[in-house]
Amino acid sequence: MLHISRRARLLACLMALALLVPVAGLRLQTTQQLEQFHRRTLHAWPANNAFAGDPVAWFRDARAWLVDRAYPIRHAAQWRRQLLLHVLHTSPQGNIALGDDGFIFLTGVDENTRYSIIEGACINAHTAEAGAALRRALAQLAQYSERSGIAVDVVVLPTLLTMYPERLPNSIPQIYRDACAARGRGESPLLDVAAPAGLHYSFPMAELRAARDDPAFFPQANWHAYGLSVKVARDSYLRQLGLAPPSTEHLKRVDKPSEILLMHGFTLLRPAWQVDSDTVAPDASGNDAFRAAIADLAPNPRFITYGWKNSTPLRAEKVLMVSDSYGQLTAPLYTAAFSSMVQITANDFKNTSVPLLVQRTRETRGVDRLILLVHDGGIYRIFGWASALQRSVLISIEGAH
Repeated sequence: MLHISRRARLLACLMALALLVPVAGLRLQTTQQLEQFHRRTLHAWPANNAFAGDPVAWFRDARAWLVDRAYPIRHAAQWRRQLLLHVLHTSPQGNIALGDDGFIFLTGVDENTRYSIIEGACINAHTAEAGAALRRALAQLAQYSERSGIAVDVVVLPTLLTMYPERLPNSIPQIYRDACAARGRGESPLLDVAAPAGLHYSFPMAELRAARDDPAFFPQANWHAYGLSVKVARDSYLRQLGLAPPSTEHLKRVDKPSEILLMHGFTLLRPAWQVDSDTVAPDASGNDAFRAAIADLAPNPRFITYGWKNSTPLRAEKVLMVSDSYGQLTAPLYTAAFSSMVQITANDFKNTSVPLLVQRTRETRGVDRLILLVHDGGIYRIFGWASALQRSVLISIEGAH
């Protein structure tokens, strides 16, 4: 007769409870939390009638459903990242690179495409073909500006990858480190592009490189430009417009969480320069009206916009900034030169929606100036937006005839 000791029974019960936790804890996590963690839509539970047709596929789909939701998947992943970063002093995720002297680089969109961002910012954006495409885009935008009566400016901002390539760790493949180093030396067709008459184009790599030695300048663990780096880029742009930097701004040295690590649940402080303005303030009502006017164009109801107003503008102009995510932190500093601004992060919008964005904004609040702003790896967005804007004025001319 088999005898199972009390200790063995206790251990078996504890093991059963441990195996039950991933299922028992399912309700402790919301679908929204899990989709933010996985950065995609969760797998659906397979239809019951699918079992008879293909049992193997049914169990595979059921397993995928459970793997997406197993508790505590989010906490376990975070504990692992904490161990990697704070104990082993290594990158907590494959698309994040820990560089020299506290620098942290975002090199890819996710772990499946861990070098997609560095390839775009250091290689794809700076080919001869990209330079030629930018010249065509600027010519198209100049035509749009002349036909529409709206001033158009293009601003391209360098990233941490092209600003501080010597800080990249050796774990980054040599092809990317060499490409980023070449951009840092000023080897880029984007620097040789001249704007046609009636249009301004700014790629202030030289000005930013000249001021980069301050560790709080960019700052050194952010994906987006912030603070003093934005001000230096903005001042370079204003000089093209014949404007001096606003005298109503103040710099304040602060410690801010690393933006890159904060996106993954870590708080690691790094120095930064914060730019405060006496005259620029959020414009909630203006932003609400702007969102209402363009909401039907958005592919995602959580699209990002901001509104800003300026009580003492250098120019009495209403501005629309269409940008990638770099526009979110730069828009308030650019508003310091103008009467008001609405900014939209248009990454997910169709190129053909951009002319409608301008039209709706013009009808709702007026548009004197259109600023198209991207980081260097997003230069291709300018090509698509420019083509769509030019096409819109050509169609309107044909329609008039």
